[in-house]
Amino acid sequence: MSDKEGRLRRCAPAWAWQMMLVLVWGAWTTAALADTLHLQTGQGVPLPSELSLQAGAQLDFQAVGGSGAYLAHVEPNAAGVAGTLERLRDGGWRYTAPTDGAFAGLHRVAVTDVALGWRVELAVEVLLDATLSPDEVLAGADNVRLTLRGAVPGATLHLDVLDAEGLPTEAVVLPPEPLHVPPSGELQVDLATRDVPDDTRVRLAVSADGLQGVSNPAQLWVAQPFAGHVFGEAGEALDEAEVRFAGLILNGRRIEAVTDAVGRFQLLAPRHALEGLLLVAAAGHEAGEFAAAACASDADYAPACTLSLSALTLEQAAKPRIEADGPLVQGESVSISTATEGAIIRYTLDGSDPSREHGDALGDSGEIVLDDDASIRAMAYQDGLADSLIASADYELSAGQVDPPTFDPPAGTYEREVKVRLSTDTSHAKIMYTLDGSTPTRRNGKKIDSGKRITLKESALLRAMAYRDRGNFEDSPVVNAHYLIVPEMSDDKDDDQKDDDKKDDDRKDEDRKDEDKKDDDRDERGGDSDQGDQSEQRDDPAPREPSDGGSDGEETQEAGEAQRLAGGGGCTLRGAGTPDPLHPLMILGALAVLGWRLRQGQR
Repeated sequence: MSDKEGRLRRCAPAWAWQMMLVLVWGAWTTAALADTLHLQTGQGVPLPSELSLQAGAQLDFQAVGGSGAYLAHVEPNAAGVAGTLERLRDGGWRYTAPTDGAFAGLHRVAVTDVALGWRVELAVEVLLDATLSPDEVLAGADNVRLTLRGAVPGATLHLDVLDAEGLPTEAVVLPPEPLHVPPSGELQVDLATRDVPDDTRVRLAVSADGLQGVSNPAQLWVAQPFAGHVFGEAGEALDEAEVRFAGLILNGRRIEAVTDAVGRFQLLAPRHALEGLLLVAAAGHEAGEFAAAACASDADYAPACTLSLSALTLEQAAKPRIEADGPLVQGESVSISTATEGAIIRYTLDGSDPSREHGDALGDSGEIVLDDDASIRAMAYQDGLADSLIASADYELSAGQVDPPTFDPPAGTYEREVKVRLSTDTSHAKIMYTLDGSTPTRRNGKKIDSGKRITLKESALLRAMAYRDRGNFEDSPVVNAHYLIVPEMSDDKDDDQKDDDKKDDDRKDEDRKDEDKKDDDRDERGGDSDQGDQSEQRDDPAPREPSDGGSDGEETQEAGEAQRLAGGGGCTLRGAGTPDPLHPLMILGALAVLGWRLRQGQR
């Protein structure tokens, strides 16, 4: 066997192992990359390619498969309205369906693998926003109002009334068609209700030029009339006596009435009120409770009962008066007073009945500040007197505007990160802010409580607005503040820095001197090495390949070391910088496997 054949047999196994490792690595890598790109929820549930969302609804999702390098964006509907996309800490995204303008229709969320070019789309159908209010009414007596948003102005509407099972019903009277969306884009129409034999829930299905939507449910109660008279124990008619159902609230309001000059009252309530109680109170008389069923009447409100109250044995404290100057906005006051000097007033704001033990206390007069809509009820009492009648008043705060946010510290240039406190003077308000230049809204930006801080580590345009959910308040205007973070730079180095620089320069000089000395020594050894090589050649029968120059002794040592590391005698590796002829074949083979696996994954 020749020396050449021996070297090939010893070297071939090493290259075979290298080729095998490359092929296995390529197959494993492409198998991982070939996982189909798809979207799933944060809980790992795969998302369908199409789904529906209500306006303002949010969807959290993640991308899975491919290389792991993704880029996501939203595409608007046919009217040019788009939702928003927010990156989450877990690497996923949060899509928020739009709420302004002609937002209804087909939207798309696209995710692209930037490394492989793969793309997956999610089709989102944003529904029309249809709202019925109030959400409970007396059938045949009350109307419901439909408010529709999201359609293109001028679109033709079609309405259908559905019951709880989704079947058509005639419980609501629909307006004549055609019905069109006004230029403002928001339609409001009042719809009458019909008498129904049983309590029922209805929805309105709405379509506008192919766009769909379904309203919230509205409860229709079967209406029951109640009527009767209130008299004193001597048979005298009691006018201005108060009659109401105990604990019965409809759309946030009590069902109550006041008797006329002949002591007559009329009430209309849900049919289930027959099982309740009527509370009756009149000045100078003891309050009484009576079974409501005894006063059930017909459609003509014929008096069905006579209720009698006993006279008080004690003088009664005067009924409080609740007064306000015109429409109220947040922070304005309401005055409460009683004509009984020295009496104590107890009041509530949640519609519950005050008593000597329940409610906030005032003197015989005082003011209370309203921050929200309130149903005020107040009574007065004093030792030796009977408790007064309960006075009541409901207040809806008129539309005011939330105070705009303020920033502390203010906008400006800072040398390091700055913590900015965002505040608004409107109580119970929230703040939305952005740092990317986009306009903050109730749906866009990050939410923060008033008085909290955010940290700015780099220059940013801070934009913020404030809003409040309760009290019918308008959102504040958007305010802007530009923060420039510029770390302080010194023109002159301090003494310590100069010393360090000098030491570095000295060290570099010493290193250069050492290198020069080593080069001189190496040149001197070069001549001796040449003589040594000549003597070694006479002793060594194996021929040596000529060297290009330089130190032959050093190259001989490097070649021997390379042979030892390569795995044994006779297996010669090429010098550094010279490509091995097997390397291109290995690379081409690996690329072929990679390409094949990628094509398989895309299929």
